[in-house]
Amino acid sequence: DREFDDAWPSNYCAECHFIRPIRSKHCRTCNKCCAKFDHHCPLVGNCVGGYNYKYFIVFLMAESVTLLWTLYISINTLFDVKFEDINNDKLYYQHTIFGW
Repeated sequence: DREFDDAWPSNYCAECHFIRPIRSKHCRTCNKCCAKFDHHCPLVGNCVGGYNYKYFIVFLMAESVTLLWTLYISINTLFDVKFEDINNDKLYYQHTIFGW
């Protein structure tokens, strides 16, 4: 097909068979071109590019909040404070305001 390589533009994708927009690249994992390609994220399962940066940032923030919450619950469970009631001889647990 490509007899004259000089006639083809430098941003032609041989895999997708079309001329790519500026700053786009072909992803080997997805096997398609992505506009403003940044990287292929295995956690999300697609390419992070021009139209999903904000969703990727929201995903990272949600994962960070979940990680911090899990860390807080784990530390709170490990260092739980126990109190005994003198009158009833029962054991009570006191949790912080952010706990369960």
